[in-house]
This record gives sequence, structure tokens and C-alpha cells, in this order.
Amino acid sequence: MGYWVCPRCTTDNHLDATSCWRCGYQYFAGAESSTSSRESLADFVQKQRKEIREDIEKSLDEALERRKL
Repeated sequence: MGYWVCPRCTTDNHLDATSCWRCGYQYFAGAESSTSSRESLADFVQKQRKEIREDIEKSLDEALERRKL
């Protein structure tokens, strides 16, 4: 899982954390960046699945055409 390092005390914190668990340093980008990165990752995975599915269908269609000849 991802994490961010506190610039004040160099403690590793969970990516969703908005503040350092040790010193309390406020990290407001934590909640925003993790959500958007998850959404963009989900979009990326969905796009990859679609491309793979299309490649498989194309390969199958080409194989069927070759068998007909």
C-alpha cells in the first residue's frame, strides 16, 4: 500500500492519512490524491480490460477467417 513521508519527522504515514500519526503534521493532499489516484487507476484498469477483450475478439475473428479459407 502507498504511503507518504512526513517532512517534519520523516515518519511513514498511510496514503489516506491527512496528518502524521506521530507529530500531527497536516497533509491535506492525502485524502484528495489517494481518491483521485484510485479512480484513475480504476479507469486505467477498465481501459486495459477493454483493449485486451478487443484484441482477443480480433484475434479470434482472424483465426476463424483463416480456417474458412
